[in-house]
Amino acid sequence: RHMANKPDGITAEYENPFFLLIDGPILKNDVGEIEKFIKWSCVNCQRPLVIFASEFCKDVCDLFVRCCTGYPLVDKTGKTQLFKLPVIGVMLNTASEYGVERIQDLEACLGARCLQTNTGRLQNCPETEEEFLLLVGRADSIKSVPHYTRIRGGAGNRAIREGRIKEIEDLIKYNKDAAQHGMNEMMRLATLQKRAGMLQGEMHCIKVGGDSYKEKQNRKMIFDDAIQAVKACISNGVTLGGNVSVSKCISEHRNEIVEEIYKIVTDPENTYNVMVNTKPKR
Repeated sequence: RHMANKPDGITAEYENPFFLLIDGPILKNDVGEIEKFIKWSCVNCQRPLVIFASEFCKDVCDLFVRCCTGYPLVDKTGKTQLFKLPVIGVMLNTASEYGVERIQDLEACLGARCLQTNTGRLQNCPETEEEFLLLVGRADSIKSVPHYTRIRGGAGNRAIREGRIKEIEDLIKYNKDAAQHGMNEMMRLATLQKRAGMLQGEMHCIKVGGDSYKEKQNRKMIFDDAIQAVKACISNGVTLGGNVSVSKCISEHRNEIVEEIYKIVTDPENTYNVMVNTKPKR
């Protein structure tokens, strides 16, 4: 709530931010390093800073609140004034295997390098601003609300991202047969498919306008309907539209449907055919 910058009080949205990935929690010992990173990004480079970590201690949260409400800095005249610094803290669970893989996906998408933690201290922290700029990732924009964060236009290397997609697709092929023998394997396969889709998906922003408020709302609902139809098509494989009814499809393609059903029923390798032709034992 304290990091929100939109009128609704829960949304934080920034353009051209830096991304700092941390594999682990940020504890009290790292407050000085985090404060230095914030000054390099928000004051020197005039860019928002987004920090991903598994946990933020109270001192770090207090630092974020001071940055978003008023951080004391010396202006050009030599006077100390309060400035609002754009900082967002996003919690990312890295305790599980999926959490570690998500960090690797973010590194590939954003072009960042993750900082490791050991016994409550950040390891191999950058000593200069130049090293810090080589460490952080970049993107066009970020929108963060409670329990949901979306990043658009990651500046990661395309070849590295395609390599990550290839690794995930190989894992999907390897686990495809095993997924039929247990719920856990099926959930793992669904997670892998979701990761591959997120890495492959290109996000776009549609701007809707109008001469009046009602016209804007009408156009917005039309675009929302179209987006939901596309999502349904992706999830279910097909969706009907363009004034096409099910009965009309059946009447137009009756012969093709009958031929397909006949092939399925008469195929000796088909499970349905085996079940039909198998006589029960007495």
